[in-house]
Amino acid sequence: MNAHGTVPDPGASGAPLPSAPDAPDLVHGSVVRPGALLTLGALAGILLTLLGTGHTPGPWWAWFPLTIGLALLAVGTRLYAARAPLAVASGWVLTVSAASCVTSGLLLLYGAMENGWPAYLIVTGVAVAGMGVDRFGRSGLTGRTGTARWGRSIAGMVNRLHVVWGLACAFLGVVFALWFGAGMTLLGSYTPEQWIGFAMIVAGAHAAFEGVLFWTGRRTREILLSALMLSVGLGTLVQGAALASLTLS
Repeated sequence: MNAHGTVPDPGASGAPLPSAPDAPDLVHGSVVRPGALLTLGALAGILLTLLGTGHTPGPWWAWFPLTIGLALLAVGTRLYAARAPLAVASGWVLTVSAASCVTSGLLLLYGAMENGWPAYLIVTGVAVAGMGVDRFGRSGLTGRTGTARWGRSIAGMVNRLHVVWGLACAFLGVVFALWFGAGMTLLGSYTPEQWIGFAMIVAGAHAAFEGVLFWTGRRTREILLSALMLSVGLGTLVQGAALASLTLS
């Protein structure tokens, strides 16, 4: 309302201009979320490892995947910080894909692809786990709060799978890096197969737990989901226990 007691038209001088409907989705929140920062930290760790182990830059063409991956990573982390579901999903896909692309560029540039391939598991696992951590702070991909994020819900299960299985993937990457890169003597008194078995036990036990959680569900999809998770979880648990105890024949 102006000094004359009337409300100016939206297009008139002095009237507030209406904001674009999608503007809040693009400018809301921090520029980079913690999950994306964990991904960047994993990539920085791979670079520092290559430099610390005496690798030197090699072929110039390795800069192609490296620079393209960095560009996609910048775009992906920016979209992932938005509120719109499509933007968040696109940002997640771009971030994980870009992290893999940057890893390829680093391994090719420093000539470490032969023994450095476990870096893919480490970076991808950290990226997936980091995104799962972020999802606990907001429900699914909608940015809404107040709904079940830890309880018995399919969205909560997806969040937990991201965190637990992402960390398990990163752990396997570390085991493979020590096994093929530095030698199995650094793995301690347990063999590489046993360390893999330990990771499978954790992942299988968690899958079985999710199956038990949904076994009492009232919806058909929840009961079917419990059957799937119980079967996969128990099978993985048995396989992991066999590896950890070295009873495979």
